[in-house]
Amino acid sequence: MKQKFALTLIAAGVMAGHPVYAADKAIEKELADIKQRLSKAEQELAGKQQESTSSTSIGGYAEVHYNNLDSQNGGADKNEIDVHRAVVEFEHHFNKDVRAEIEIEIEHAFLDDSNSSNGELEVEQAFVEFSGDAHKIKLGQFILP
Repeated sequence: MKQKFALTLIAAGVMAGHPVYAADKAIEKELADIKQRLSKAEQELAGKQQESTSSTSIGGYAEVHYNNLDSQNGGADKNEIDVHRAVVEFEHHFNKDVRAEIEIEIEHAFLDDSNSSNGELEVEQAFVEFSGDAHKIKLGQFILP
């Protein structure tokens, strides 16, 4: 049993000085260095991604009525589409503290046989909002809660 242990120690000592073993150690050291640099680069990238929160969203909703009525007393038939309300909203976050929003509303935009329209187009809201830890400032035209 002692002879096997001694042979193992001698073999390990011989291998430590062998050129292949030394090359393996150099490769392991270089690999550890690459892993460390990669980890650092990943951390920097994650930090930059958290800083950049710029995004834009578009949304909206509508209420549309279609009327197709036949006159019972000999008058004109009623055949029209009435957009009671259509709202389009654009919102952009410049960063985590600053955002802008605009809401455009179309009301009673008629499409009928007479090609006349009594509708309205208006800017319902348009503002820039600045947020901080202890405050929120909104500048522009907006609806009060």
